[in-house]
Amino acid sequence: MKKIIKTWKLMMCMLIVFVGYACCHNSIYLENTDATHLERQSFVLVFARADFTKLTCDEKTGTCHPEMLSVAAKGSSVVVNHHDNETYIASVAHICIINPPRVFTNGIPPLSVKTDLKLTLYDLYGNSHEATVLYTDVANDICVMKSPGTWGKKVKIADEMPQPGEKVLNIAAPFGIWSPGMVPIFDGYYAGPDGTGNEFFTLPTRPGSSGSPIFNRDGELIGLIHSASMMFENLGLGCKLENLKSALEAHAFVGSRSSRSYDHHNYYCHQCTLP
Repeated sequence: MKKIIKTWKLMMCMLIVFVGYACCHNSIYLENTDATHLERQSFVLVFARADFTKLTCDEKTGTCHPEMLSVAAKGSSVVVNHHDNETYIASVAHICIINPPRVFTNGIPPLSVKTDLKLTLYDLYGNSHEATVLYTDVANDICVMKSPGTWGKKVKIADEMPQPGEKVLNIAAPFGIWSPGMVPIFDGYYAGPDGTGNEFFTLPTRPGSSGSPIFNRDGELIGLIHSASMMFENLGLGCKLENLKSALEAHAFVGSRSSRSYDHHNYYCHQCTLP
């Protein structure tokens, strides 16, 4: 009889442990199937305005007059660090560098055109912040900016890329769709690299998505959207994690400064466009 009671107690203990583990395991799994664990306050909307001035001269009269043109663009970005009462933000280079349209330069080298770039950042709640560009990597389309004060929430950088097929999340403002307290969140899957410096994700990507952060299922930053497929709307391309980490280590005080060199592949996609 005593053996039966002991066996029954042992079975009950094992059942309780199993149920407890199953509940905890399911709660963790459910938490990571939605986006409630994402740090939404890390998202930053970028408004870039470039004013171009070109001096045009008449060879006959010798008189010159300035021609002016303004170009504006919207993109996305993410807070990556706070250091010495300053906020560091990562985005893509083609937002931080706006070249004058060819119709304006008419074949004149860009160096002959004066460019005045102004960057205004808007945090999740609509507060505006000035920013300056610290670093641009055109080959990998990465930009690091700095803004006075401590604002937003910095993200955690992943140690490695997820496995192909794992779920990923994206916070972005395609077509500038955003309002204070609201920013679209998308989900998809990591498809893998293409061997030329691009990482592929099944994420909807459109103009305004450029620079938007891509997160793994644990909410860690794994890349930034830089291009979109022209043939298929639910396919976004991002920079390599190792190149992003190298840029942040060297220019945003993220982690330890390493001696790793950049993988400066000139990425090229036959059917892609900059979003």
